[in-house]
Amino acid sequence: MIQRFAFPLLVLVGGAVSALATSQEIIQRHLDATPGGKLVVDVGFGTVEVTGGGDDKAVAINARRFVDISDKAREKEFVEASPITISNENNVITIRARTNRQWLWNDTHTRMEAHYSVQVPKNFNADLHTGGGAIAVTEMSGQLHANTAGGQLKFTRVHGPTDAETSGGAVKLTDCEGTLKIHSSGGKIESAGGKGSLDAQTAGGQIAVRDFAGEVDIESSGGQLNLSDIAGPLKASTAGGGINAVLSSVTDVKLETNAGAITVAVPPQGGFSVDAQSSIGGVKSDLPVNAERNSRERLVGSLNGGGKELFLRTGAGSISIKAASGERASR
Repeated sequence: MIQRFAFPLLVLVGGAVSALATSQEIIQRHLDATPGGKLVVDVGFGTVEVTGGGDDKAVAINARRFVDISDKAREKEFVEASPITISNENNVITIRARTNRQWLWNDTHTRMEAHYSVQVPKNFNADLHTGGGAIAVTEMSGQLHANTAGGQLKFTRVHGPTDAETSGGAVKLTDCEGTLKIHSSGGKIESAGGKGSLDAQTAGGQIAVRDFAGEVDIESSGGQLNLSDIAGPLKASTAGGGINAVLSSVTDVKLETNAGAITVAVPPQGGFSVDAQSSIGGVKSDLPVNAERNSRERLVGSLNGGGKELFLRTGAGSISIKAASGERASR
C-alpha cells in the first residue's frame, strides 16, 4: 500500500495567521524482490540514497517530497503533472517523479526538496537519475549507472561495473571494485581503496586516488593529481596542476601536465625505461639511471636494466624521480 500524507503550513505574518496548502508527500512501501533484480529511479529533483544488504526478498522504499510555491494553483498543477509513481514488473522496481513539460518559475518564493531512500538486496542492479541532487550508493553488488544534473556522487563498497556522471559536483569512491567509469563536469574526484579499473575525468577539480589495485586512467582539465599506492598501469594528465604519484608495483606509467611539478616514487628495485622531460624546469632522479640522454630538462635511460615505461612530461615545472618506501613498494 502507498501511504500519502499532506500537511498544511502555518505562516505568521504581521500578527495574522494564514494557512498555505503546501504540498508534502511521504511514501513508504515494501515490495517483493529477489537478488539480481534492478532498481530504476528517475526523478526531476531530489537526493537518491540506495543501500544494499537488506532482506534478500524485499525492497524498502521511503520517499519524501516537499513543494512550496507562492502561486498555489501552479503548485498544484506541478505536483499533479509529476506524481511519484512506484511499480514492480519482472523484478524491476521503478520509482518515477518527472514531467516532460518545461516550467518557468517567476514566483518570488519557490522551494522544492525531495529525498528517496531505498534498501535493496545486496546483489542488485541500479539505474539512478535525478535532475538535481546527490546520489549515494552503499554495499551493493551489481551493475550501477548513476547520473545527476547537479550534485555529489558517493559510492561505498560498490562491487560491479559502475558508470556515473555529475554535471556539477564532487565524486567520492570508497572500497569500490570493478570497471569504474566516473565523470564530473566540475568537481573533485576522490577514490580510496578498491580494485579493478578506474577511468575518472573532471572538467575542473583535483583528483586523488589512494590504495587502488588495477589500471588507473585519470584526467583533469585543471587540478592537482595525488596518487598513492597504485598497483597497476597508471595514466594521468592535467591541464594545470602538479602530479604526485607513489607506485606500489612495477608497471607502466605515463604522467603529463601542462603546468606543474611532477614527483613520482617507484619501487627502488624495479626495472623502468625512463623518458622524462620538462619544457621549463629541471629533471632529476634520486635513483641511478643508466642515461642515454641526460640534461637539465631531459632524462632518457634505464633504471635497473629497464622494462616498464616511465613517461613523464611537464610544460612548466620540475620532475623528480624518487624511491618509494615501505613494504608495498617492494612488491
